[in-house]
Amino acid sequence: MGTLQQEKLLFNLVIVKDHREHADTEIQEFLTAANIAAENIEAEINLPRIAKQQQHRSNPPALNSAEFWKRSLLIPYLDSLISSLERRFSDENLPAFSLLLIHPSNMLDMNTKEFKLKIHDFANYYQIKDLESEAEL
Repeated sequence: MGTLQQEKLLFNLVIVKDHREHADTEIQEFLTAANIAAENIEAEINLPRIAKQQQHRSNPPALNSAEFWKRSLLIPYLDSLISSLERRFSDENLPAFSLLLIHPSNMLDMNTKEFKLKIHDFANYYQIKDLESEAEL
């Protein structure tokens, strides 16, 4: 993955983490937008019925709808998104993305030194012997 793409990804990850840290503010914005949309279709957003023992959906304790939706929807979703992004784009997985950079349309934009570096990373990651020597042809 190129440096520009890595910077964009890290920037997006920082934004998602910031949303997670400020979940109280974010849920208020979401609920405001949801209430406007609900009013347009003449619906109402309510808290689901709270049972003492719930088995088939989340049942977090909450005093109001913002707290309920934050705990049952927003925080789990953002945590899952952060975890997925960090795992998928971790440093150990980055060489796999160099395969995209050796596509012929991308090769036109790189010099020989950059190409050899991408091939080297790719060959080491997938443990392909003699790929670098074949790439010199």
